[in-house]
Amino acid sequence: MPTTWNEVPDSHKGRWHSAFKECRPPYPLARVCPICGAKELRAWYQCDVRESIATKTGRFVGRGAVWEWCGACRTYRILGARVPEWWDAYLNSAETVLLEPPLALMKLRTTRFMP
Repeated sequence: MPTTWNEVPDSHKGRWHSAFKECRPPYPLARVCPICGAKELRAWYQCDVRESIATKTGRFVGRGAVWEWCGACRTYRILGARVPEWWDAYLNSAETVLLEPPLALMKLRTTRFMP
């Protein structure tokens, strides 16, 4: 297993996005990682601003960020995101504690992606 975290290469961003489209639990997702082929894809939403949002694609509880990563090859992507309504219910489940993004990825958001 790699010991460092790497951002999704530009050449794989389209396939990465497709793998995480509609990425509802349970985790890990049943889809394979477009980088290494493992079934170790996970995601974590953080709601920074709570507000009810309704769009053609669904209902959201606010805006924040999503961490997407593969636990096998340690590839990740951190994006601004609307937080889906179903995420609130998922946060109350017992398995959530096991799926928080690794501390290294949490730190990346605050040091590289937040002013």
